[in-house]
Amino acid sequence: MEEVEKILEDLRICKESENKEAEGNSYIDLGSAYHDLGQHEKSIECFEKSLVICTETGNKDGEWKAYCKLGMAHTSLRKHEKSVEYFEKALAISKESGDREKEGETHSNLGGAFFALSLHDKSIEHFKNGLAISEEIGNKPSEGKSHNKLGKVYLFKCQYDKSIFHFEKGLEIRENMEDKRGQGRSYSLLGKAYYALSQYEKSIDYHEKALAIGEETGDKKGEGNACNNLGDTYHALSQYERSIEYLQKGLRISKELHYKQGELKSHSSLGIVYHALGEFEKAIEHSTKSLKISSEMGNRQAEGTSYSHIAGVYHALGQYDRCLECYETGLEIAQTLGDKQVEGAICTNLGTLHYALSQFDKSIDYYEKGIKICKEIGDKMGEGRAYT
Repeated sequence: MEEVEKILEDLRICKESENKEAEGNSYIDLGSAYHDLGQHEKSIECFEKSLVICTETGNKDGEWKAYCKLGMAHTSLRKHEKSVEYFEKALAISKESGDREKEGETHSNLGGAFFALSLHDKSIEHFKNGLAISEEIGNKPSEGKSHNKLGKVYLFKCQYDKSIFHFEKGLEIRENMEDKRGQGRSYSLLGKAYYALSQYEKSIDYHEKALAIGEETGDKKGEGNACNNLGDTYHALSQYERSIEYLQKGLRISKELHYKQGELKSHSSLGIVYHALGEFEKAIEHSTKSLKISSEMGNRQAEGTSYSHIAGVYHALGQYDRCLECYETGLEIAQTLGDKQVEGAICTNLGTLHYALSQFDKSIDYYEKGIKICKEIGDKMGEGRAYT
């Protein structure tokens, strides 16, 4: 909070001296500080004040920055339609000013917002626009990021060749820049692509490279993420003890860093591993912890996923009423957020649950809903799971 207090003092001085430009900038700084603290409503209030001042004074650069910040804050609140609205206003300003760097950055922001809304073709369109601008102006860091972002969309769409192509391009750029941490992130993404292809040995090779870079550069967050990814991959190979070893290590690192997202991921994956081992009490314990952390963070998407994992354990235990309750809560969250991927997965799981209850009409209804959603968003893996 020291930083907040310092900015508030700067803001007081700006107001006393009637320096409107500096006041607008201070509100941006204050909003960014609140955003970093996870106080998103306060951050939005500050960014809105900055926007009003910049609009009054004709500060177009400040307007662009305020719109971008507002978009990011609403992204943190999972209000992606609002994010798109603000990013599109920022894009219009960058085009009017002819600032290609800002235009490229805004295209990238829009690509992320459309991806969150499962509008993947629009997401690809904006990421490609951002990539083209980065290449045009010679902005290599942005070019590398654009390749990674395109790779992630293609990975979700199960277009693995395209995904790997972009991840390898991103890696090549980071190698030429001698950006070790960037290389680590690229190795991690390639590991995820080969995991999706069920090429687990290759996946492990890339995640081990990411882990080595994390340890070498002192990137503890990268190290923790690599441990979690290795844990997931060893789980896929049914090497449960090694999986748990890596996930526990990832959890320890995240706790040391107070990195809540990493803790959430470790607990979530540990819940799934213990479920596979039939250790249902431990599975519920870790999934409940991931639910608690996601609720504290206001991460509704992860909250819905946690409910789904807990429901799966109750299904295995034959506690169908509790299972149904958790799935319905998870489904409601997914529908509220417009998270089609999770919605489709839960519909498929509800189909399986109602089949177990011999409620065949309901089972078919949910399976058909799951298939329809997966087709809409191009989730081939989810579609295949619903058919089986």
